[in-house]
Amino acid sequence: MTRELPPGDYCPRCRARGWPDDFDSPPRRAFLTSGHFTEDNWNCASMDILRSIFHEPREWALWPAVVTTDSEQSCGLVALPHSEDEGDRFILIYWYKNRGKTDNAMVWMPERVVHQVEPLLLKHVDEIARLT
Repeated sequence: MTRELPPGDYCPRCRARGWPDDFDSPPRRAFLTSGHFTEDNWNCASMDILRSIFHEPREWALWPAVVTTDSEQSCGLVALPHSEDEGDRFILIYWYKNRGKTDNAMVWMPERVVHQVEPLLLKHVDEIARLT
């Protein structure tokens, strides 16, 4: 069951999903209108696509890896589809416990000599969403 979202700025997936009854607070988008990741997020439906990979591995995600520290911080790494322009690319995300906030997210491109890390963009989530 979902509730109606209060007025605000939501990503298209949050708007489509609505405000789940089991969420105390309404979602806050993880990707700005520009498509760039923002750390001021909460239970964003687009970010949930990525985070769910680490809790429910997909057949196409050959090796999603997650490491959780003693302080319950987690870091996850999953491969994006290979790009002829950019080579191998990996999404790296960082979060505390299994709550709704994602603290940091980026794309790592190890084949590059410089600028190996770039901001995670909504277009990267869209690539993953097409695989699910």
